[in-house]
Amino acid sequence: MSKEDQPFPVPPRTGEQPPTEQSERVQCVVAMPQHTGQGGAQQFSAAGGQGGADLSLVTQVAVFHNKRAFDKLVMKYQSPIRRFFLGQTLGDEQLSDDLAQDTFIKAYTNIGQFRGMSSFSTWLYRIAYNVFYDYNRGHHLTEDIDQPAVARRHSEQIDCGLRMDLMDALAILSPAERTCITLQLMEGQPINKIAEVTGMTEGTIKSHLSRGKQKLCNYLKKNGYDRK
Repeated sequence: MSKEDQPFPVPPRTGEQPPTEQSERVQCVVAMPQHTGQGGAQQFSAAGGQGGADLSLVTQVAVFHNKRAFDKLVMKYQSPIRRFFLGQTLGDEQLSDDLAQDTFIKAYTNIGQFRGMSSFSTWLYRIAYNVFYDYNRGHHLTEDIDQPAVARRHSEQIDCGLRMDLMDALAILSPAERTCITLQLMEGQPINKIAEVTGMTEGTIKSHLSRGKQKLCNYLKKNGYDRK
């Protein structure tokens, strides 16, 4: 069985870059602090002209161990990361909170490995993907998570009708389809970013999205969402 055929593809580990032509051409310069020549202070430069608020905050955390700067990153990304996990766990709020917390802990302890070859948000989603993969492997959920009993148990925690139907619809998808659908439809990530997060090829992602969207469409139609 090839990597792309696995129910939940093995993710690239934190700090690693999926083998794309673009990533091979980009020099990793963010992880290498450079002296400015003024009082020994250090600065990061981003490959490909990447800059902005995220990079400034990452620099403060990695170089000066500024926890307040990291708090700002957490405040910015905690909601989307939690939404990502809610999609993967079929609405399990407690588990999603725990996995999100693990993600930010790993991000903080490994922030020196951020190389600037992708945006900080892509790097963070890749950590979240790794965290969920490791959780599945440790709890033997890679295949069981699609079983009706598991989906039903998670759905019982959802008291909103529409949200329940959405989680039930996500439950019929394979883990790879669910990941791609969640990242694109719920988090607005483009296909090339999903490839960086998951390590899947863009062609494979497009196939997962096409099959996943068709399954969701059929499910929602059967539950009356195509009525005027």
